[in-house]
Amino acid sequence: MSCIMGSGLIGFGLIPAVCILGVKASLSPLKVDEFPLHRDMAGYAIILATTLFFCASGSVSMLESGILIMLWFVYLLIVVSCVGNANREDAASNHGGGGGEKGRLQN
Repeated sequence: MSCIMGSGLIGFGLIPAVCILGVKASLSPLKVDEFPLHRDMAGYAIILATTLFFCASGSVSMLESGILIMLWFVYLLIVVSCVGNANREDAASNHGGGGGEKGRLQN
């Protein structure tokens, strides 16, 4: 359990904080979409809270394990659907005009 919590603290506490400090110190601002950060932090918090709740009794049952696996698959589906939507939006913006070489080759 300590490995999971330590990994989460580094992954969701230290790394974003260092990135924010790096962006503030740099000359050019870094444009980052906030949704993936908030999505990942919320997913991690929900799964971690559920894990801690289940571990409070001293053991984790098969049903509780199944619930944790189901939560992970729900999170995975959300991530994959968000990436798919972002890829479709990028493709639409690339085909939306501009008339460059890429547009001529595909027409």
